[in-house]
Amino acid sequence: MQNEKILIDKNCHYLSDSICHLPSHKIINKGITGCGGTTLELNDNRNSLVLSPTKNLVVSKSSEDILGVTGDTNNSTIKNYLMTKTGYKKIIATYDALPRLMEIIPNYQEYFLLIDEYHLLFNDYSFRNDAIMNILNNFTKFNDWAFLTATPLKPECILEELKDIPQITYEWQNAVPVKLTIKDTFYVQKELIELINLYKDRNLHIFLNSIATINSVVKKLDNPDYRVVCSTNSKTKIRNYADVNSEVKPINFYTSCAFEGCDIYDENGLCIILSDTNIATTVLDIATKVRQVCGRLRDSKYKDECILILNTNKHRYAGTTKTDFNNLVSDSKRRGQRKAQLVNELGEDDYITELKLFSEETYYNLYLNKHDNKIFYDDNLRKLDLYNYDLINEIYSNSLSVLKEAQENNFSPIIDSKKAEVQGLSFIRNKLIELNKSEYTFEELKEIFIPLFKQKKLSWSSKAIILYFPKFKKVRKQVNRERITVYRFTL
Repeated sequence: MQNEKILIDKNCHYLSDSICHLPSHKIINKGITGCGGTTLELNDNRNSLVLSPTKNLVVSKSSEDILGVTGDTNNSTIKNYLMTKTGYKKIIATYDALPRLMEIIPNYQEYFLLIDEYHLLFNDYSFRNDAIMNILNNFTKFNDWAFLTATPLKPECILEELKDIPQITYEWQNAVPVKLTIKDTFYVQKELIELINLYKDRNLHIFLNSIATINSVVKKLDNPDYRVVCSTNSKTKIRNYADVNSEVKPINFYTSCAFEGCDIYDENGLCIILSDTNIATTVLDIATKVRQVCGRLRDSKYKDECILILNTNKHRYAGTTKTDFNNLVSDSKRRGQRKAQLVNELGEDDYITELKLFSEETYYNLYLNKHDNKIFYDDNLRKLDLYNYDLINEIYSNSLSVLKEAQENNFSPIIDSKKAEVQGLSFIRNKLIELNKSEYTFEELKEIFIPLFKQKKLSWSSKAIILYFPKFKKVRKQVNRERITVYRFTL
């Protein structure tokens, strides 16, 4: 893929200081967050249709002159704007709104189509599939278009439909690396509560994509003054629901609806991110999500600082080597392509039946997808599976790999690990070496280590192996015609 790099002078703070128009037919990496890429298009002398990932982002950018379109916007409002607006028409809308706008806007092809935060087309592909497929199937119907992000994807993560589009990368001479303090801990909630109690002289902006975890943390705080910025679908599950533009509180929680694009103004604001590998929805890619979140606070005196709380446990892919997983993916690809071929050879009645029976849970592992009443093999789902494996098993495997990923993405990282004291408990490793045995059942480990744990004044629980023991692989095997689980340790 062609990637043209353009240097931005150190005296420039916004893209508009350097260029007059966003280039067309390109994937644009604007280099840094908050440099006004979307604003540049909304102020340009041409009709514009900007697609944004979230309702909050649409609301924050809309005005009297700029029409914001979400699921709540009726067709008559859109038509009235098109009829009464003088001069260039500016529309900003959620991803889902594209098909409706193409039906309503006369000569929509003449609008400049900007797909903002384009990295989310990949990150959100599995659960916003219809909206994203509509973008991928329709963007070339516009005469001029571009994809915009501050956090470009790695080449292997670019969607098949976009992989041949040339890229432009803007490199800023005045870019300052964010000081990222990485707190690697077993108990992420406990660590967050400690930080909330420590930084009472600052307003904390906490990015955490789990309503359940937010509720749990709030219950453990003493009379907290807080707000929660989340989607309207989740507002009934929490107290103190708020819009992203509402008044800042001493404690501010944000779910993923505010991770990209939203501007938060708070001179005394400090950014905290929580990434819990035990809850899939909270795990954040450092190259995209973490970098995006770090750019949300615009005018804070602490805008160049950020705290990332994480644990380096594994969940979905635990115990699977990269080679084994690649073999699994290759097999799934082969079976998925064959299944898609067989389905599409069915007669009309049988095909309709197959469409009705189609289930993402059943077919996801074959990388099959359904859109516009068609079932097809989707290689983007294969790419997403590989991406998730690397995110959990490689990037979040240990503190050093997190540190390396942060360095490669232009952070100035510091490791502050609470695991060190636990990992320093060498008696576990020494005992396993002494026993000189390759594998153990959970009951065997309990029998061996509970007495030792009591001596060391450590409590044994069902999570003890995850928390205290060296790296292991869980294996299912058959012994005396019975399937059992054993643990194989890497010493």
